[in-house]
Amino acid sequence: MKTDSNDQISFEGIPAALLAEFPTLRVSYDALRARYSGELDKPWFVTAVVSDVLGPYLDSLLIEGDEDRDLRRVMGFIERLASHPDVNVRGVVATELAYPLFGPGREELLERARLFMGPATLDLLSDQERLATRAPMGLLDRLSLPILRRRNKVRVLHGRNERRQGR
Repeated sequence: MKTDSNDQISFEGIPAALLAEFPTLRVSYDALRARYSGELDKPWFVTAVVSDVLGPYLDSLLIEGDEDRDLRRVMGFIERLASHPDVNVRGVVATELAYPLFGPGREELLERARLFMGPATLDLLSDQERLATRAPMGLLDRLSLPILRRRNKVRVLHGRNERRQGR
């Protein structure tokens, strides 16, 4: 794993650090790696690892609500990235983890995530929230929002989760 002088994870080292910290994500990582064959040294592969491997894992922990220890570990890892001196490392947290929490039907996940975030992650989340709430809503957004809410409705109830998907 590549690190800088502060023993922090480099941008290129995020996939290796993720697997070292969470070996159970190996299957998801390997499937993604097969899709990106020949491009593993490209920045978009690192972004895809955060978005397509870490993001769904974070979502599953936020939805389950039963195992706070694992959620704290993931949020600790994310905090390391969010407090990194390299803007690229912080940026991948902002765009691939924080910003998607503002999607339709994800309000309860967002509120649960806030409870476990460190200060650097909360700062990135606040920046993304300003971006998400300042954008003017167009006609297409107004029409598609109710449809997306029905398809991706996620509810967290009394420490248990219920996932409903309308077709």
